[in-house]
Amino acid sequence: MEENSCSLCVQDVAHLLQNKYAVITGGKTLDGYPIITFPDSTVEFLNLSEDEFKKLMLFLTSVPSMQDADRGFVLIIDRRNDKWSSVKTILLKIAGFFPALIQLVFVLRPAGFLQKAISGVSNKFFKEEFKFKVIVCTSVEELHTHIDISQLTNDLGGTIAYDLNDWIQQRTNKSDVEIGKG
Repeated sequence: MEENSCSLCVQDVAHLLQNKYAVITGGKTLDGYPIITFPDSTVEFLNLSEDEFKKLMLFLTSVPSMQDADRGFVLIIDRRNDKWSSVKTILLKIAGFFPALIQLVFVLRPAGFLQKAISGVSNKFFKEEFKFKVIVCTSVEELHTHIDISQLTNDLGGTIAYDLNDWIQQRTNKSDVEIGKG
């Protein structure tokens, strides 16, 4: 990771966090990799500029300890209520810039009828297009076969207690302390 990635504080990205483009809840995989989730939200990911995306990713990857961050991250892209084009947009942004090692990317595929029809083609495309491994899950239950529910938020069928406003407030109270060093 870049040395300057830890110099961002929560106030620098609070507006991006509030839009829930991506979140880090403290959940980890069985192998101990921190999880960053791109929630299935109503906010258009396309509205996120490249600079905002970079700033958000630098911040989120600086939240875990340096030791955990250096091992790499697992990403979950939840697009059950969206389109394959949105999945592709997110994957392309990640492929274009991610400031840390990506161990694995899980995609919760779009669930609409037309989206299901093109999932086979899209799934093959994703496996060949990116330098990181992508696993497309047809349901949250399938995701649970890879990640324990105790490490996922309730929108992903998990049990981890996570409130974005509390999370931001806790980090705002540490505003003089650099994120990622404690």
